[in-house]
Amino acid sequence: MRETIQKGAGVNLKKIVLCSSAVAIIAGTTVVFHATQSFYKNFIQGERYFQAKRYAEALPYLSEAVHLNPENKQANLYLLGVYESTGQKKQAAVLLVSLLDQFRTDVSFKTDLGDLYSKLSNFAQAERLYTDVVAARPTVDNERKLAQVIMWQGKYKEGIEHLSALVGKYPGNLTLLELLADGYTWSNNFDQASAIYKELVEKKYHLKSSLFKLAEVLRYSGKNEEAIRVYNTYLSY
Repeated sequence: MRETIQKGAGVNLKKIVLCSSAVAIIAGTTVVFHATQSFYKNFIQGERYFQAKRYAEALPYLSEAVHLNPENKQANLYLLGVYESTGQKKQAAVLLVSLLDQFRTDVSFKTDLGDLYSKLSNFAQAERLYTDVVAARPTVDNERKLAQVIMWQGKYKEGIEHLSALVGKYPGNLTLLELLADGYTWSNNFDQASAIYKELVEKKYHLKSSLFKLAEVLRYSGKNEEAIRVYNTYLSY
């Protein structure tokens, strides 16, 4: 009898433990589910406002999204962009330091940060980030981005030197060649620019755009008759 009672008590205890564990698992899963749902609701709404450049309206949603999921890279990038765009420099600086520490070995994230600052026209910050990226991952795309933001700061000589080396390194890359021609245009070196644009036109690279750029630099350099001919060709497309 005693053994039967003890066995019954043992079975009941196991049932209680199992039930308690199940309740705990369900409760924990429910909390995680609601937190995840809440994160995505805030993130999606914040992203929508961010893309529409309604930064003040994006702020509370992105702040909450980062609070709910502090390791989400995209939410952090959007929040950083909001701080920068709304003039909250102190908050932006604090967040940037935190992100660079949190993702210090993540080259892709530094690239995304550089892209963000480039879009926000903070080219000096973008240059610093791209410099680190190129040191770790010297791909043609990363090196092009670095040269581009260098020139966008008005440092044409430095940017052109960097691009000229890249064109030599990647001789078939017409994107680099176009950017080099753009750099010559921005620095008022129209003869060099027109020579490259003519090459791009011959290769039919972004033909209509290359024709227009060629016509413009010919006009800038005083070669009006040639410029008119190229404009007419451009207009025929």
